[in-house]
Amino acid sequence: MKIKKFLDPLEAIGIKRYPVVWLVNAVKIRTGRKSYMTYFGLCGKTKKIAFVGNSPLDTIIIRYVLTDEKGCDDEKVCLCIGLCPYNRTTFTSYRKSGIGGRLLRNKRQFENLVETVREIEKYLEESGVIDDIDFTKPRILHFKKPVLIIKREKKRRRV
Repeated sequence: MKIKKFLDPLEAIGIKRYPVVWLVNAVKIRTGRKSYMTYFGLCGKTKKIAFVGNSPLDTIIIRYVLTDEKGCDDEKVCLCIGLCPYNRTTFTSYRKSGIGGRLLRNKRQFENLVETVREIEKYLEESGVIDDIDFTKPRILHFKKPVLIIKREKKRRRV
């Protein structure tokens, strides 16, 4: 007797499901005396940082990236700009999203965000963090100690 493999209902209609792996507190950002917890979502298709979350809620909401021959369901909010053929993210589309875009005031801040994400990604790849991740299902990986600490100067108020 042959046992049939369970077919994902989305696969049956031509949709591929890629898990998102969240890195929580892998990178700590310090500004003056305050430090901020970070949430980076790695796309299971590109193995790159696709999302920067604001809160633990983002890690629960964004679990999969869905693609078909036409594109991706997160193509206008994903930060894999230039790294994924489906990506269509612009400053305007990212700002309209609920994934942290509302905090950006101008296009320069968006470009700085993308550049910073690429630098953090490069460091995580060189240190072997991304190579050790299993992308077979969605995960939330909490780091007890960050692998990278970014120190920023506190902005001075104009008088």
